[in-house]
Amino acid sequence: AGGTVVVGEVDVAGGLLPVGALVEKLGRAQRAGLARVVAPAEQARALLDGKRGPLARRPQLRRYAKEALRPAASMAEALAHVLTGAWRAGW
Repeated sequence: AGGTVVVGEVDVAGGLLPVGALVEKLGRAQRAGLARVVAPAEQARALLDGKRGPLARRPQLRRYAKEALRPAASMAEALAHVLTGAWRAGW
């Protein structure tokens, strides 16, 4: 498996803004075999919030999220995750 997807909206200052239906997007990325999902930092941390987070009752997706989810506060951070993954893959 490999590949990276970036989810979120970019504001005019380059910040990565939250996006709706992140749990569903994460599930689709898992089914597609993607290795990394770059998401807005606050939203990514909230997803992984132990007993209260939206993945608390979805253990398989939670395990995937712990490995694949990469938080990013800006588009620059998101691109760093993408390019680091590409470099490791031998591009």
